[in-house]
Amino acid sequence: MDRRHVVDPTMEQPGGPPSRALADQTVVVLGGSAGVGLETAPAAHVAGARVILTGRDPQRLARAATEVSVAHTASFDVTDEAALGAFFGGLSAIDHVLLTAGAPRYGPLLEMDADAVRHARVITRRSR
Repeated sequence: MDRRHVVDPTMEQPGGPPSRALADQTVVVLGGSAGVGLETAPAAHVAGARVILTGRDPQRLARAATEVSVAHTASFDVTDEAALGAFFGGLSAIDHVLLTAGAPRYGPLLEMDADAVRHARVITRRSR
């Protein structure tokens, strides 16, 4: 079967109601106060997700939170391992994590080895 012609029923159809494909799911956006993260967060919310935004700059994060309906925000630097660990340690179940900077890594987060995550963070640090 040619996948290009398969219609995903969970996708929003033109002129139809918004999709609720992420209903009751939690989406964490690391780097959500600007750029791709800030543009993606509203779509996740409209799709039914509980959105959590993070960012390094508390003022920018506060402004972003007024633009997007979010459940929670947290200001920290993702390259700070202790802060990152404390953030994730304080959350309940997470369904999706969007890291908006660094080298792309595809696959379930829990299946990524530490080197892959570290590599993405090193690239993020260098891209500032």
